[in-house]
Amino acid sequence: GTRGSPQWVRSLDVGSLTVRRLLPEDPPGLDAVQAVRTSVRASLEGVAPPFPMAAYATGGTARALGRMIGRTLDPERLEETIVRLARRRTKEIARKHDLDPNRAWSLIGGAIVLAEVQCRLGVPFEVARTGMREGVATMAFAELAAA
Repeated sequence: GTRGSPQWVRSLDVGSLTVRRLLPEDPPGLDAVQAVRTSVRASLEGVAPPFPMAAYATGGTARALGRMIGRTLDPERLEETIVRLARRRTKEIARKHDLDPNRAWSLIGGAIVLAEVQCRLGVPFEVARTGMREGVATMAFAELAAA
């Protein structure tokens, strides 16, 4: 879409917490992560987004991943990060990257979702400096000012 005007929107119940709950072990391990990725991929079946020129990731998971690997979440970095997260305990991830333990626990779920969505989009994600709430607030204030 363009600024303030999305051309294509889809919402699915495939978030970082939903996905992480499918991985009860800590650390989850590579085999379990692969099985969950297959499940996420199946959830995205039939979703055919237009190919964008750019894609932005927002929210706590995106910001935490950005702190770990940089603002560009490209396929290679996301894959490397998923492997690391699959092999490390939540406490170690939280301590090493100065993350809240709850965020560290859910991070692999979000990384899996972002990696699978990125496969469909065909472009790396850039970590947005702001989130959706800020965008909605900005639009609301603009509408109030115009009234």
